[in-house]
Amino acid sequence: MNIIGIIGFLAAMFLMLWGSTRGYHIIILTVLASVILVLSNQMPLYDTLFAGDQSFVAGMTSFIGRYFVIFLLSAILAKYIENSGAAKSIAQYIISKTGKEKPYIILVALFTFASILTLGGVNLFVAMFVIIPLARDLFQELDMSWKLVVTPYMMGVGTFTMTTMPGTPAIQNVIMADVLGTSLTTQPIFGLVLSAFLIIYSLWRMKVELEDSLAKGEGFEDRFRVKAEEKSEEIPSFFLSISPLLILFLTIIIGSLMKVENIILYALTFAVLLSVLNFNQYIDSQRDVLNMGAINSITSVMAPAVTLGFGTVMSATPSFEMIMGFFQSLPLTPLLSLIVITAILQFVIGSASGVLSIVGEKFVPLYDLSSYDLGYVHRMLLTTPAFMPPHVGAYLTFLDVSKLTHKDSFKQVMISLNGGVALTVVLGYLLGFIFN
Repeated sequence: MNIIGIIGFLAAMFLMLWGSTRGYHIIILTVLASVILVLSNQMPLYDTLFAGDQSFVAGMTSFIGRYFVIFLLSAILAKYIENSGAAKSIAQYIISKTGKEKPYIILVALFTFASILTLGGVNLFVAMFVIIPLARDLFQELDMSWKLVVTPYMMGVGTFTMTTMPGTPAIQNVIMADVLGTSLTTQPIFGLVLSAFLIIYSLWRMKVELEDSLAKGEGFEDRFRVKAEEKSEEIPSFFLSISPLLILFLTIIIGSLMKVENIILYALTFAVLLSVLNFNQYIDSQRDVLNMGAINSITSVMAPAVTLGFGTVMSATPSFEMIMGFFQSLPLTPLLSLIVITAILQFVIGSASGVLSIVGEKFVPLYDLSSYDLGYVHRMLLTTPAFMPPHVGAYLTFLDVSKLTHKDSFKQVMISLNGGVALTVVLGYLLGFIFN
């Protein structure tokens, strides 16, 4: 049974990787992969998928039950920023300061804008619907290769704003704080050092990729070209536009210093209420914004929820226990062992939030972390699953919105995003001699 179970484990992983590159939805893939795991491990099909504490449905609903309100408030905030024109106002302000004469400055501006949105609490699933249309217009106007959008977007929404920056409202940061009993701003100096490294690395990668594209004579590809819409609309000022994001971030920092529990909920609530006041005259209907935000929140929360459902089934199988037992038996320190396990789970499952939930529930209690500063552990485990295998839900959504393909973009993802994350984890581990 063990051999068949391991074969089933590998088959489920292959299905996730193969299916994602062929355009199959993550919900379909996680259900089918779970069925393969259940059958190959000779487990009861109905109970493992639908009943009990270790079922697919239990894993999915536990994530939704714990974090849905955060996704709901984030999606509503993002909808206000999008529909009011606040996103366009922030983008225009950044462009006005950088200019449009130099392509590299445009990449930096997009990277900055993506970082501002996600640090302001906008979910990365939602942020792409704001950023990609604006970026496409700029790239088309400047005749820049559309493939260059990958690095500024991915590095802006998926690296330091999600992991190393103290106070980030990203759901992954919230999960680790829940698991370890730390705060969202834990280990601030360590986090700022790693954030600075990721920012510098991102700026370097954007420059290298741009120079390579220009040397090849690449321009904006016809297959991505769209007709620009001619419309004039009143949009809020830059200060009015960015004030809800500033309130959110400042509330998180101050609340974390005061050790306020569930500060992310208060911060998002304040930001949404301020958006209601700030943007009332710039939107057609408050009802429509709230309704669309609610609908978007369901879409956003389902991808990590179903991957956690798959991870829950996987973690209950004998084959998984055997494989993880092997890695746990390696002569590694507790933290390094947790880092290795977290990285493996991210490659298999493809959801940082889902992986961190599983690691927190299944593996952290097995290790004696008393010799570590928990804030240091928080930042290290939070950063590890930030890399993207080809079946990550956020990456698949990005491909759908941008109309790029794996062939167009995965090289940049591997070198820029995944390479940057790997180097940051190594740097963070080495700096543990100072900050731990």
